[in-house]
Amino acid sequence: MLLLGDSHGVAIANGARALGLPLVGGMLGAGRSLNLNFYSHAAGDFTFRHPEIERLYRSYLAEAGVDRIADLEMPVLCQFAMNLHYLAREEVWRGFTIEPEGEGQFISDAVLSAAIRAMVQDALQFYRDLRAMGLRVFTALPPRRPRDTIPIALFLRVEEILLDTMRELGVGVVDHRPWSLGDDLMLRSEFAHPNPTDTVHANARFGARLLQQCLEEAKRA
Repeated sequence: MLLLGDSHGVAIANGARALGLPLVGGMLGAGRSLNLNFYSHAAGDFTFRHPEIERLYRSYLAEAGVDRIADLEMPVLCQFAMNLHYLAREEVWRGFTIEPEGEGQFISDAVLSAAIRAMVQDALQFYRDLRAMGLRVFTALPPRRPRDTIPIALFLRVEEILLDTMRELGVGVVDHRPWSLGDDLMLRSEFAHPNPTDTVHANARFGARLLQQCLEEAKRA
């Protein structure tokens, strides 16, 4: 499997190495740099506008044994557009509510859905391009570790908007939530990043289990 990851891809790559799982690729860049105006598409391949992302992408293709992604025979696990912590950040949504009786300015579900999709519109096109090449494509939500400043109802609704959008695009969704969440419906402590100052990412154990689930689903696809 080829991983085209954001920062959450580090846990997946580390988990793959720890267990010897079949994975090439890894993190390309921060999720916020993989939402809008970040690539061009021609002749069955992509060119990334950021030089370091392009260099990493070429190295991942070489590792997979192809010169262009259209020739890839393995499935792709892509994390673009799934940078939930950035999309749902307080700086954007402060003062708004999706609850009709909540505090703040009410925004409808239609407005929220349109806004989120607009914020990642080029990433969504990237998935369309992958699918048009006939590739098997999967994605996964990030670990559920919202910052305290993010309205939880909005955060959870953005999760569902992203998942619905991916399914509409024909992308396979690896839903880790049935096993990754605790009784508080947040990421279980055994899957959290070992650095206590990192309150967003997961650890290699989480990454390995997510990848194992993705590989199993790819076999059935």
